[in-house]
Amino acid sequence: MNPYWFIPFLLLTYNPTPAALVTKPVTIPPVVATPQAPSVPKAPNTGAPVANAAQPASPTGYYPKASPSSNYVVPGDTLSFSGSGFAPGEVVTLSLKNKNITSWRANSSGNFTNAGSYNVPFSLEDSSQYFSVVGNTSNYPISINVVVGTFYPTLTPSTYFAPRGSTISALGENYAPGEPVTLFVNGSALGTRMADQRGTVSWSFGLPTSGLETRVEALGLWSNTRASQTVTLAP
Repeated sequence: MNPYWFIPFLLLTYNPTPAALVTKPVTIPPVVATPQAPSVPKAPNTGAPVANAAQPASPTGYYPKASPSSNYVVPGDTLSFSGSGFAPGEVVTLSLKNKNITSWRANSSGNFTNAGSYNVPFSLEDSSQYFSVVGNTSNYPISINVVVGTFYPTLTPSTYFAPRGSTISALGENYAPGEPVTLFVNGSALGTRMADQRGTVSWSFGLPTSGLETRVEALGLWSNTRASQTVTLAP
């Protein structure tokens, strides 16, 4: 027997670990913290207006302010305006719907109080209006919203149950001061009277001699508002 016959077999089956499979140590780079930007301190609040979309930058350096005597009025009320920060002695103009209403002059400090008295007309009743106040030197338009309300009158008869042909009275309230108010009985105009400064007006009238009930209505001729009641007629 040849003692070297198994040498080729050993050569064929010997499989050393490939060099590519030998594990090598891996170096992990250190984690470096991302530097943070330093915080920027906020600007101190000096009270000066800030220019933005709602308050555009002033071309003249003036930032005036203005306010109405009331943000809610009804027709017949007088609306006035007060302001500060305008140019000393400049002319200030009040306008509505691109139409000038009136003008006045700021004092030497650029202020004014209860200026531009405007009598609110009935044509603006039940609406929201934007008035514009602008000085001819500061040239900084200020938009001011004012709500114009309406009237809600009431009518109260002296009685709700009366004999046919009898005389009763009726009291109208909450009409515009000085407004002419017409009384209707069953649709027929009975007479027109002026409301007093409190918006109150009254009538005395006779009831029909027939029928079961009478409808009484009072119509304000300026405000176009009305109030009504029904009076039952006794036999």
